[in-house]
Amino acid sequence: MVAGNSVIFKPSEYTSLVGKELAKLVWQAGIPKDVFQIIYGGSRIGAMLIDQPIDMVTFTGSSAVGKEIANKCAAKLIKFSLEMGGSTPAIVCRDADLELAAGLIVKSRFENCGQVCNAVKRVFVERAVASKLTNLIVKKTKALKVGNPMDPATDVGPLVSAKQLAAFENQITRGVVQGGRILTGGRRIREGKFMAGNFHQPTVMIHVQPRIDIMSEETFGPVLPICDVDNLDQAIHYANLSPYGLTSAGFTKSKASAERIANEVVAGGCYINKDVAFYPGSPWTGLKESGFGTAGGKHGLWEFTHKRHLHFEQV
Repeated sequence: MVAGNSVIFKPSEYTSLVGKELAKLVWQAGIPKDVFQIIYGGSRIGAMLIDQPIDMVTFTGSSAVGKEIANKCAAKLIKFSLEMGGSTPAIVCRDADLELAAGLIVKSRFENCGQVCNAVKRVFVERAVASKLTNLIVKKTKALKVGNPMDPATDVGPLVSAKQLAAFENQITRGVVQGGRILTGGRRIREGKFMAGNFHQPTVMIHVQPRIDIMSEETFGPVLPICDVDNLDQAIHYANLSPYGLTSAGFTKSKASAERIANEVVAGGCYINKDVAFYPGSPWTGLKESGFGTAGGKHGLWEFTHKRHLHFEQV
């Protein structure tokens, strides 16, 4: 809308009420209802919307669905911007502030029950400090409170659906079968008030090899796999094995190591000794299977425009 466009907004079918409240705020701000419209439904409605005479599609969701949208838009020769899956690696060097690293990694991984595209989903730690970092992460993970997401005291709420919980449990099972060892968590919570919900214990897994499924797939749930590495070269190599390239994180006191992580890990953004977060004024770009196009800042605004050359002479 800031770029001068009318918008049809389709929220996820799992977050329709959030979309409804957002629409109310937009209309209360004075935006006409024909400039900002909202429709509800699942994938069938989304596919029908793309078939309409629209000028652009912007999508946030899975890489599989994003590729389908890209194909449809390409066939119509209309613009599209895709913000898809992510599997952020966190590289922890031997000179890192381990207390800082553990705190930020746990916060990133388990926020919103691990259902955040840019959350840290893989940890590569130099072997010299692996034990100490792992102990700190386990301690902080055990301290997390699972409960009602509407309670400000809650750290970890439920997964979005029973279907997502089942898929997540399958990823945990495969991780163990493929050699991972669970240090804390690892199971669905069914007792008492949690019986009817999609709750799962925050989970930390070690002895994880860099090519197993839980490291190569996107995990939308509360699990943190940790892989020990010999050195920074190996950490960067393992980080780049993922098909995703949304964001990356590094923890080190060395400027040279920080620059290597920022320049050599293939990702649209890099955060050194900092929480992985979205800054509205900065470009947000996914590489590899994480996206196409840019959100955020002036670069994101340009996505919703057509660049033209206008030449007036003697008018």
